[in-house]
Amino acid sequence: MQTKTLKNLYKSSKDIYNTLNFILGYFKYVILNINNDKNISNLKNKKKIILMQTPLHGNLGDQAIAYAEKKFIIENFKDYAFLEVSFSNVLKKAKNIKRVLGKDDVIFIHGGGNMGDMYLPEELLRRFIIKYFRNS
Repeated sequence: MQTKTLKNLYKSSKDIYNTLNFILGYFKYVILNINNDKNISNLKNKKKIILMQTPLHGNLGDQAIAYAEKKFIIENFKDYAFLEVSFSNVLKKAKNIKRVLGKDDVIFIHGGGNMGDMYLPEELLRRFIIKYFRNS
C-alpha cells in the first residue's frame, strides 16, 4: 500500500514539475515576445488575428485558457498572422493596432471567469476593447 502512495506522490510531483516548466516557458514567451510597435506595423498588409487581454498574473486557470486560445487560433487559422497583446499592453498598443487593422482581421478577447464586476479592471479593459475597435 505504501508503495502505491509513493508512486502516486512521485507522479504528482512530476506533474507539478511539468506544469511549472510549462508556466515558466509561457511567461518567458509572453514577457520576451510582447509585441512592439515595429512588429505591429509589419502586419499592416497581412490578414491577422489579434488575441487581446491575455493574462500576466499567476492564475493557472487563466494561463491555461490563454494557452488553449492561442493554440486553437494558430492551429485553425494558418492563413492569418497571429498577434498576442497582454493585459498590460492593450492600452499602450491600441492606437497602433487600430492603424493596421484591415477588413479581414479578427480580434479575440481572452475569455475566462473574469466577466462582470468582480474583476473590474479586466471588465473595464474588455469594454474599452469592444468600444475602441467597434468598427474594426
